[in-house]
Amino acid sequence: MLKLKTPGLLAAIATVTCVAAPASAEAARATFSVKLEAHRTVTWDHPRVLLGGNCKGQNYAEGRGSEDFKLTSKAGGRLVVEGNAKRVTTWEFGTEGDRRRLIASTDPEAKGVITRTRRWVTGRTGGWCGGAEQDPVKPGDCGTRLAPFTFRMSLTGTQVGFRETLGSATNEKYGFYDCRLDTPEGMPETGLPSLEKKLPLSKLFSGQKTITIDASKAYGPTLTPLPGGQKRTASGSYTYKITLKRVKNLKPRAENG
Repeated sequence: MLKLKTPGLLAAIATVTCVAAPASAEAARATFSVKLEAHRTVTWDHPRVLLGGNCKGQNYAEGRGSEDFKLTSKAGGRLVVEGNAKRVTTWEFGTEGDRRRLIASTDPEAKGVITRTRRWVTGRTGGWCGGAEQDPVKPGDCGTRLAPFTFRMSLTGTQVGFRETLGSATNEKYGFYDCRLDTPEGMPETGLPSLEKKLPLSKLFSGQKTITIDASKAYGPTLTPLPGGQKRTASGSYTYKITLKRVKNLKPRAENG
């Protein structure tokens, strides 16, 4: 009786194996649409400092400023990963190609809204040969910029991050050339800080439809000594959110045979 059942048992095992193998292979590759939302803020304050003077009194300088930078990706970003819950064997980021559902290396687009302010005041306190006076405030080129960007996600070990690149156009000025920003230690004057977050590997290959990666960091306050015992302060904050939504699989570029 045992011999009669063995072929049927083997056939059943073979059937289960054939069904499970494609599902396992499919789970080893996942393709996601990518949405990026980033926000950085900076504030700085330079209290009034008295410097050397003459008969018109002592010279002084004071100022303050800020920046609000929001970056939001446009539709089109794609991420193709292969691996398992322990490691990623293939990581390809870009946009969807125009043939055979391949991923292209083109960086997806994003839009930035950057508002920067700065007020710097100098003058004299007044003395025996003249009253107090303030120099005309230079307007500079502060204001709001609506700027185009591209961005690229990267993976280092198990840490994921991204870098943005400011676009350019003829006769368009997307940066600031006469609106200095005093930033706290660790935060660049232009662009977003580099901040990585651990990639949730187990979620990538679990079939979960939506995965979010959040990161945040506070900077400062950084205190810079000034004459007369005063200190200039600079503080900032940075947050970003990457939303991955599972979509129909694209092929890695290696399969572009």
